[in-house]
Amino acid sequence: MTDDHYERGWHASGTMGTFGAAAAAANLLNLTPAQCATALGIAGTQAAGLKSMFGTMCKALNVGKACSNGLYAAQLAGKGFTSNGSILETDQGYVKTHSNGQNEEAALKDINKGGFHARDLLFKYHASCYATHAPIEAAIKIRETTQFDAKNIEGVVIRIPRLALGMCNIEKPVSGLEIKFSLRMTTAMALAKRSTSSIESYSDALCDDPELVRIRDKCRVEVGEELAPGNGEVIVRLDTGITHRAASDMTIPDQDLEHQQQRVEQKFRDLTANVLVGDAATTLISKIRSLDEIQDVNELASLWSLNA
Repeated sequence: MTDDHYERGWHASGTMGTFGAAAAAANLLNLTPAQCATALGIAGTQAAGLKSMFGTMCKALNVGKACSNGLYAAQLAGKGFTSNGSILETDQGYVKTHSNGQNEEAALKDINKGGFHARDLLFKYHASCYATHAPIEAAIKIRETTQFDAKNIEGVVIRIPRLALGMCNIEKPVSGLEIKFSLRMTTAMALAKRSTSSIESYSDALCDDPELVRIRDKCRVEVGEELAPGNGEVIVRLDTGITHRAASDMTIPDQDLEHQQQRVEQKFRDLTANVLVGDAATTLISKIRSLDEIQDVNELASLWSLNA
């Protein structure tokens, strides 16, 4: 689709995600290749989601609808519903109406390797916009490798790629949802040792937290023209004259799968702390680690029930 699709204002998680959900559901439903193409056609005519909704409940709705519409598309295709199976390449189809260009070679370059990209997946370790993650990680590096008191922060420069400006640059968020799309506030949270992975961290009340507001207002966002999407740099200047800087690249898959697993599991614990009681989270994690050995999905269902 090229970068043009996203730069136009489309929320790719909602648009492209609909195709991903349809493909996954079609596979699970054992649809034929022709039915799968039909499912993608049905998915394409439903695919939607706008970046202008970032900072509102509709951002999450985009993602939820992608899952729902993708499954619905596969189910309809399995029941004989019809569509244009050439939705991606046809005139007036998805690509030509949603982007100025397309790169088929990039999409198919690894097809002879089996086309499996699970090892290349990138995980969100923080419950905020992905473009805030590089600055958050950079701020955490500074916080964990240097000794300083947040009270001594005199100024912070957050350097980001230009694409991030239209994603998460809410200067003074007034709600928890807007915090998720605020480079200044999420970086302030990381520097102040506040959790950025828990849903509860992004509350409306946090917008008026004196410590975070003080650091937020000392932050300046700059575009680094040399920075590729997913990259970021944070420069912290202290009132002692000392300056700390760190950079992060969130586009590189973690090659240490056990480390990756532990970070995903910790985020899961944070997100389910008020939902799963007792040892349910730990037991569920253990079951998921041995998923191939589970004979009955009810073993999992009984654990993930809302039992708080």
